[in-house]
Amino acid sequence: MATLKCKKPETDTDKPKLSENENLPRFGSKKDVAALIGMSPRSVDLYMQRGMPHLKLTARKTRFDLEEVAQWFKAQFTIKRLGKVSA
Repeated sequence: MATLKCKKPETDTDKPKLSENENLPRFGSKKDVAALIGMSPRSVDLYMQRGMPHLKLTARKTRFDLEEVAQWFKAQFTIKRLGKVSA
């Protein structure tokens, strides 16, 4: 009879970590962007019309580089302090 050998379970050290691959872009869907900005997917459509960076892969599939989207929002919607700063 043949004996069965069990595979070792994968450890976390075998998988690539995000910190090792920080320069790789992380792409997300419209739902991911909506969760990132805390709004609805319909709002993401409106921001796409305003020039938010996105990749149109097919007629129904759009992907976003989440780092670029975060930078775009920071550039578009900055908060500036007006008046004196209280000590």
